[in-house]
Amino acid sequence: MRALLTIFAIVSFSACAQKSENGEIKKVIYTDNFPGLIELGSNYGESKFDYKLDAKDGSTIQFRTCSDIENTTENSVKEDQFPLFTMLNINCDALKHYFTADHSQKTFFPQKLASEIIQQLPASATPNLGGNQPPAPNKKISEAFPNAEATTISPTVVRTNLNGLDIDYTLLARGDLDSDGTEDWIVRLDWSNPSAFGNGYELLLIGANKGRIQLLKNGTN
Repeated sequence: MRALLTIFAIVSFSACAQKSENGEIKKVIYTDNFPGLIELGSNYGESKFDYKLDAKDGSTIQFRTCSDIENTTENSVKEDQFPLFTMLNINCDALKHYFTADHSQKTFFPQKLASEIIQQLPASATPNLGGNQPPAPNKKISEAFPNAEATTISPTVVRTNLNGLDIDYTLLARGDLDSDGTEDWIVRLDWSNPSAFGNGYELLLIGANKGRIQLLKNGTN
């Protein structure tokens, strides 16, 4: 597992920090990007799911809350559905961050997830495929993968291909995650490797402050 990192990359945001009229930018969650989430609730414990996976013993595992997900061991899930189980855990991790986040006082992010933002991320903001060292730690994605193209699929999803790895950067939520008054983003990496028939999910916590993108967290505990 790659170690959690705090990395900065210079970016050229043309916009200044944006503020709401009352000085507060409400945190936002994009529930459509949480498969199986049927009710957000007012806190982490009240979030409701309707999601099923196959167990190794041939039975069906029903998930209705994040507690159900947390209390299920990975060894009980059928191997070909383990990536989906990882996704559920990541989504619950994202919910925890959202509910503990504050509203923001300012933001350096645009209103939508844009391909330019992904290209400006540190090169380590890519799937962890088991290496101990982050790729090109001092470079941005656009520098480490100069031939890669990023395409905006929707206001919350950007798709790219990095050296044969298909990646969807999916915006899950936005809010002040580290209590510095500035808006941060919670982003899930949905990746697949067509040549190796592999796929998985990872979580990124991303901040932007005064023209810098900060990778607050990279990888999954």
